[in-house]
Amino acid sequence: MLLATACESSTPTIPLPPPSALVEAPPDAEGFVTVRVRGAEPDALLFAYDEPLAEGVIGRADADGRGTLRLRASAGDPILVWQRAGDRSSAPVTVLVPTPADGGPDGTDAGGGGGG
Repeated sequence: MLLATACESSTPTIPLPPPSALVEAPPDAEGFVTVRVRGAEPDALLFAYDEPLAEGVIGRADADGRGTLRLRASAGDPILVWQRAGDRSSAPVTVLVPTPADGGPDGTDAGGGGGG
């Protein structure tokens, strides 16, 4: 019996590093947030997925590896963000949608405390 086998000497696929992502503000009046993505491969597909709402979007990075994605989300939701270029994908990174009480993107109060 003659069996055909696939070539086993192919180069392993190396995953892409995850991009950096930031949700800058709580959801707007229409229930949408903007995710800013940086550090992606040029022209890579960019994905953002809100698991609690089971909704996501796909966009494309520009030549500098930057992109903007707009999707429906609720305050406090985790948003998974990842990239795909050719046959390689990154692991997702998780960013949280700020709540209106958050003072800044990192969840800390951006205002100063008094001296005395």
